[in-house]
Parts: sequence; structure tokens; C-alpha cells
Amino acid sequence: MQKVSKEEMRELDRTVIENYDLTAEVLMENTGYQVADFLRSEFSTDVKIAFVCGQGNNGGDGFTAARRLASWGYQVQVYTPFEKNELSDLALRKLEAVEKIEDIQVESDFPTANIYVDALIGYGLEGAPRGPADGAVRKIRDWGAEIVSIDVPTGIDADTGEVHKPAVKPNYTISLGLPKKGLDDRGDAGKILLADIGIPPQAMEEVGVEKTRFFENSSLVELEDLRR
Repeated sequence: MQKVSKEEMRELDRTVIENYDLTAEVLMENTGYQVADFLRSEFSTDVKIAFVCGQGNNGGDGFTAARRLASWGYQVQVYTPFEKNELSDLALRKLEAVEKIEDIQVESDFPTANIYVDALIGYGLEGAPRGPADGAVRKIRDWGAEIVSIDVPTGIDADTGEVHKPAVKPNYTISLGLPKKGLDDRGDAGKILLADIGIPPQAMEEVGVEKTRFFENSSLVELEDLRR
């Protein structure tokens, strides 16, 4: 089973968007559904689930998943430690969509919850989390709730697996599309599940990545099962 580097994943994202008419927003909506569907399968509507979202696409994934989960009757909170003018255009649009939904609590201060969804940085992390992300990671880590990270736990290098300080230590990581080189579910990422976000296998070949069909039987698979 081939794992991909950050550079390979960037190139694959670019190829999928440019050659297959799958926009960044389509990929984000696919991700949001997969994350929300996992949370629905794992946790009941009795718990409070807080999405802690960053500036870029990982934050947009979190906002999108929050919107989907709220539509299924869950108690959902959304929080970002960043100002709106610090968000990417796409992440901002997803936050503004969330703000229109009465059933979602958009928090100005770090929320208390039973479950935290780490949607702060993703695979693009370079070095330790800094600025507002640093403080958010420390609060997620110190609260003692269950944690689900989207794509890569914030604070872990997706290439090397180096665990920076601070770093989120999740119970689950939902890795998007392909497994990342630095992640191992025997380590600091918790149980890793690989989610189908719609990447065509042919696109993998175009960027020199081994063509794989992880999702023939399920759109969400455990990394451990792929080793067998």
C-alpha cells in the first residue's frame, strides 16, 4: 500500500481540479459528508460535538461537516480562533453558510463539548502550530474529550510523522483520499480511517502514484484493514 507525500497530494489535488472538473468546493462537500457520516455512525445525538476550524481548506471541511451533521439532528457547535478576514475565500463561504443555520451554535470563545473535531490545518502543516492555532490545539488537547481529526492531526507532520508541540492526539483520524506517509494508526493519530472524496484512480497514475481502489466495498475503510 503506497502512502503519499504532501507534495504528491498537492499535485493530485491540482490534477483532479484541473483535469477532472472536480472543484475544491466539490471535494470539500464530499469530505464534509464523509466526516459527518462517520460521526453519525460513532456517536449519538445526545452528545455535543464542537468543530474547531482553521483558515484554509481543512477549516472549510469542518464547517461543511458541521452543517451536514446539524441537519441530522446533532448538537453542533462551530468555533474558529481566526478572524473572518484571515479565512480563505472558500472557508469563509462555508462559515457564512453555517451562520445561517439556527440549529448550529457559532461560538466566539472556545466551546465545551463531549467530542472535538480538529479541522485546523490538515496536511499542509509546516513546523509546529503557531498563533491562534497553537492556543486552539492546547485547549482541544487539555479538555479530555474524544477527538476526531480531519485528514492529519494538527501538530503531526504528514511526511515525517514528527509530533510537534503542541499537537492534537486524536482517537480517530479521517484521512482524505489517500494515506499520508507520516501517519500510522499504531502511533499518535489514533485509529485511521481512509475516506473516499471522489479522486479518480486514473488521476493517481497521472501524478505517478500507485493506482489503487481502496473503496470498492465501502467509502470509509480502516487503514489497518488495507494492510491485510
